[in-house]
Amino acid sequence: MMSEVSVVTRRDELQALMTRLRGAPYLALDSESNSLHAYREQVCWLQLESGGAIHLIDTVALRDLSPLAPILEDPRTLKILHGADYDVLCLKRDFGLRIENLFDTAVAGNLLGYPELGLAALVQKHFAVTLDKALAKHDWRARPVDQRARTYLAQDVVFLYQLCGFVADDLRHAHLEEEAEIEFARVAAQVPRVGKDQEEEGFRRIKGAQFLDRRSLAVLKEVWRYREGRAAALDVPSFRVLHNDALIALSELKPRDFDALRRSRVLSEAHLWKHGDALISAIAQGRDREDEMEVVRGERGPRPSEEQLGIDEGLREWRKRRMGQESRTPLAILPNPVIERIAERQPTTEAELAQIEGLGSGRLARYAKDILAIVRNPPAPTRSRFRRNGVRAGPAA
Repeated sequence: MMSEVSVVTRRDELQALMTRLRGAPYLALDSESNSLHAYREQVCWLQLESGGAIHLIDTVALRDLSPLAPILEDPRTLKILHGADYDVLCLKRDFGLRIENLFDTAVAGNLLGYPELGLAALVQKHFAVTLDKALAKHDWRARPVDQRARTYLAQDVVFLYQLCGFVADDLRHAHLEEEAEIEFARVAAQVPRVGKDQEEEGFRRIKGAQFLDRRSLAVLKEVWRYREGRAAALDVPSFRVLHNDALIALSELKPRDFDALRRSRVLSEAHLWKHGDALISAIAQGRDREDEMEVVRGERGPRPSEEQLGIDEGLREWRKRRMGQESRTPLAILPNPVIERIAERQPTTEAELAQIEGLGSGRLARYAKDILAIVRNPPAPTRSRFRRNGVRAGPAA
């Protein structure tokens, strides 16, 4: 199916390509990064397909992709991706590129309740072609790139246009076109977080950090800083030095010496000898800096009221019943973020409900009566969705 594959490594080649593609009815798109191989990941390849021609853009050689902006932002050109969340965030982070008129075949499959959402599974189903996924963890920054790698890159976009046609037909037959458009717009609107080299409070985003007391949080900051420093020096992802759950466990246990650290069994023996002394020092520094640490509570807002929790739980239970009645997925009936907005704002009229972002006119017409009945008379919550997650015991790195 690949009639033509070109590799773009120079700016003049990129500009010429964008001139040829201007006004194209569609553009199939994918990207490959080196997130498993570098501390600060970057997009290393951008794959495009349009009209049967495939173009592999070497984004290690080309870091200015501004010539792409006009076509990516052109609402007349349909941009087709599979699992676009990561691509959208990476393109915004690395190049400041936005995508208008996005169609995500994975999101559509999720709406439709496909049993398998991976690109390889869908290609196998619709085209009886087995994609070679042996390079899924390849370091895409490495150069030169051999023919097998080029074929791998090309295969990620060559089927997208036809696959989009199959999936779009399924959406029409299921009357889920509006719901799909809402989800596609949500994916395209995502904004990347601040980069690692610009943040100072990244330790607070580790799962479980919000439950730590002042001293434990100060220790977490120091062991996190050690972990990030080592990862940056080695140019490897942070998790390859120490996992987040190990940092949380160390922050809670605060071993004072090497023997105590070994007895904690937080680290494997190899990691104990590699990082033990430095971690003991970091833990001691954290203890000494307890008074400097601000414990920030309520970063996600005040604790929900019992009424809000009841509406949230009531809508989820109602959705579960509707799933059985309609044979639709949770995403198709009422996405979690929409449930949370309804529970927070508590609309009591159809006009107020219509203002909830992500609901849509179709869901409003089908479900307004049921939703408003739950909001007006919410059940008492039977469980809290805001409980603490436990820390995994045993070797964590």
